[in-house]
Amino acid sequence: MRRFFAFRVHNRADIPDLTQEVFLRMLRIPDQEVVRSPEAYLFTVALHVAQQHAMQNSAIPPSAQIDELPAQLPASPDTDPLLQAHGEQCLEALTRALESLAPKVHATTAHGPMCSI
Repeated sequence: MRRFFAFRVHNRADIPDLTQEVFLRMLRIPDQEVVRSPEAYLFTVALHVAQQHAMQNSAIPPSAQIDELPAQLPASPDTDPLLQAHGEQCLEALTRALESLAPKVHATTAHGPMCSI
């Protein structure tokens, strides 16, 4: 089962959870005697679990460090320096506000303030 998922999942850390999900689904089969080929059915369930996992992961937007966002924005030669300075001040204020959150809340951001882009 682990080899099956190794070729279908990008993050190897998810393999144990996916394997467990397959076996949980197999245990939920109400009439197991009806299954003619348990091994084929097992891999069919595993394929469905892998497909659902891929769909869920594709729905999650990538995240980025807030203080890295200005570098990711395209530079425009006609950018107003006043607007740029105001944007940087707003970003600094947002970063300070996020850093002032409770330690438990701040810890959920993993490596500091993050946002989805």
